[in-house]
Amino acid sequence: MAHPVCCICGTSITETFWVCEACERAYDLKHPFPEWPEWVRYLKREEERSRARRDHEIQVIPVSLLNRAERAQVDRLLYGEAEDE
Repeated sequence: MAHPVCCICGTSITETFWVCEACERAYDLKHPFPEWPEWVRYLKREEERSRARRDHEIQVIPVSLLNRAERAQVDRLLYGEAEDE
């Protein structure tokens, strides 16, 4: 699993923070998040989404492992109902 990173410079940080100490000092981010500049809030939201995706594993099942009925169901979900010709 990837470690959390500073949303500004990409330095590895602990899970409870969004920016590293150097960026916090350089961009004066000691005040509450709503008072941060818009560009930093945007980067923080993107890092938040990245961490959420990282924490949710996606299971992949090859179609070749499905039986005929399951494959037909997947086809219907992906391509819609088959039309009789």
